[in-house]
Amino acid sequence: MMLAAAALIRDAAHTRFAVDGAAIAGPLFKRFAGDRISATPVTIENLGSDSLDAVVAATGVPTAPEPAGGDGFKIERHFYNMQGEEIDIKTVAQNDRVVVVDTVTADGGRAGQVMIVDRIPAGFEIENPDISKSGQTQAFEWLQVERNVAHTEARTDRFVAALNRAESDPLEYSVAFSMRAVAPGTFTEPAATVEDMYRPDLSARTEAGTVEIVGPTK
Repeated sequence: MMLAAAALIRDAAHTRFAVDGAAIAGPLFKRFAGDRISATPVTIENLGSDSLDAVVAATGVPTAPEPAGGDGFKIERHFYNMQGEEIDIKTVAQNDRVVVVDTVTADGGRAGQVMIVDRIPAGFEIENPDISKSGQTQAFEWLQVERNVAHTEARTDRFVAALNRAESDPLEYSVAFSMRAVAPGTFTEPAATVEDMYRPDLSARTEAGTVEIVGPTK
């Protein structure tokens, strides 16, 4: 692989092209800000006889949350109280405990390493990230979740679960965690996501929303 990379670098050194009329020899990495692209298109001209490849990557922050969707997966998020009754968390009371269940459905059987990430609203704190792990489910026997999770993690702002999926595994599976409402206010509810770690084109997300945590009243 090192020899192949070195050969590609040597070949690229002989290329000739122009960017906006300025001649350039050899490979080039260049970044253009959004206002520059909006004002004037970037013109790339091949000055040599061989064909050239141009790789374009776009990064940025969406002006509005993306709708639910994806490719290869579907992910849904449901909320329950501690007794297993489904609830709506658009408005909850301070100190309420919520069980979050993220359910993934693959569009076909395939082996892979899957990562589920659920970013929690700022007014909540994760209490138990191990609901989906064997031996940690005594208080949540009503849950139908995947017990064979490779790894779960509770970070300050998100729950993370890693799963190793075989081609013969069920297409639908769920992971869960519990969180507590701690800070009164209105907060953004970010989307939950699922992604194949080695095939990032296979991914999906839920809708985003807002939640309100109501504090004690006088």
